[in-house]
Amino acid sequence: MHDPSSLVLTGQVAPGHTIEELEAGIEEVLLKIQDLQEEDLERLKSKLEAAMVMQRTTLLNKAIALAMADASGDVDRVNQLIDIYRSITLDEVKAYAKEILQPHRCSTLYYLPE
Repeated sequence: MHDPSSLVLTGQVAPGHTIEELEAGIEEVLLKIQDLQEEDLERLKSKLEAAMVMQRTTLLNKAIALAMADASGDVDRVNQLIDIYRSITLDEVKAYAKEILQPHRCSTLYYLPE
């Protein structure tokens, strides 16, 4: 793997739906990752690259990207991220999903209205 770290998913329950429905939807999406196809991965990489390029159009976002790269110990990494993401293979994604995206590895925090 290129950069093992935490995976954080967030969701907000839409009016008229339950937390259980939200959790079921998240689980469904996570299961789809294990069945990802090459064309899906390439489409996701393209979207990620476009989002990263757009994020770097403001000085604040450039500063944040540099700060995060500095915190990882390699400031030049900010210039390598797109290439790193582009180099990730379908087999790596599936292996990571199989290892990490397991219910027993999940911690869930609920913010409920009073």
